[in-house]
Amino acid sequence: MVLLTSADKHAPPSNRTFEAHLDETLEVMQRELVAMRQEMFVAAMAAIDEEDAVMLYRCSKLAESSPLFLEAVDMRRRSMEKTLAERFGQNLQHLQSIMGSVLGDLNRANVQAHREAVREARAASDEALKAARRAAEMNREHLQV
Repeated sequence: MVLLTSADKHAPPSNRTFEAHLDETLEVMQRELVAMRQEMFVAAMAAIDEEDAVMLYRCSKLAESSPLFLEAVDMRRRSMEKTLAERFGQNLQHLQSIMGSVLGDLNRANVQAHREAVREARAASDEALKAARRAAEMNREHLQV
């Protein structure tokens, strides 16, 4: 069990540890977003590959007789891959921007709370100092009598 002294009760929270925690949180969230983007991209491309395989199976005679058909399927796949990669990249950037903004707002709110805690601690210290001075003055008056 930790006992708090009166000085501990008025000590403001550490703002640097909160900022470090926010930075770490942002890094972890960005890594997770990148991993999620990659997983979604791989899953989407796997679905496209499966659909292409089904189409080629059903159109096997056409695929055998026309190399242009196979080329068209391959071009379609590359086009979809490029489009998906661009779209996932845009979504990732947008999410990272939102995430950075939200964490920035949290940091600003924490800084404001920290400043208020410092003001309150300073006011409490001033009051304690005034009370101590009054007590010392009263003690001095009693000793002089």
